[in-house]
Amino acid sequence: MKAANYYASGEIDRATHLRNDDDWLAEQLANPSSRFAPVWRMQNLFAKDDEQQPVFLHTGEATAATADEMVWLGFENGTAYFALDYSKQAEPPLDDIGVFRDLRAVGALLSHQAGTLLAYARGIVYWHNRHRFCGECGAPTLSRHAGHLRVCNNPD
Repeated sequence: MKAANYYASGEIDRATHLRNDDDWLAEQLANPSSRFAPVWRMQNLFAKDDEQQPVFLHTGEATAATADEMVWLGFENGTAYFALDYSKQAEPPLDDIGVFRDLRAVGALLSHQAGTLLAYARGIVYWHNRHRFCGECGAPTLSRHAGHLRVCNNPD
C-alpha cells in the first residue's frame, strides 16, 4: 500500500461551513488560543535559536505586524490556525521572533503536524499571489470565504 502524501494527509479540519461566518471568524482571530503561520515570499517562519522549529504566532504577536493577506486554515486539536502573508514587505518581518526559511530545506525534519500546516499555509499564500487579477477582465480580485475564494471586483 502506498503511503499518503506527507503534507496532504494532516489532521486539520478545514470546516468549510464556517468560512462565511464573519462573527465566528472575528472570535477566532481574537481567541488567545488561535495560532498564525507567517509566510514571507514563500518562506515560513522558524525560531532563531532552532531553525528547525516552526514558529506559530499567538494572537497578540500576529496583530503586531500588518499582514497583506489572512487565510483561515482550519482546526487541529481544537486550535484554530491561520496563514498570514507578509510577502509585500521589502524586508522579512518579525525578525525579533524568527527567521524565514524555505520549507523544503527542513520539511523532512518537522513533525507531521507542523509540516502539514506550514505546507498548507505556503500553498494557499502562493495561490493568492498568483490570482490577484481576474482571468476574464483583468480587474483586481478580492479575497472572500476566509481566504478560500477570490472574486472579481468589476461589477460588470
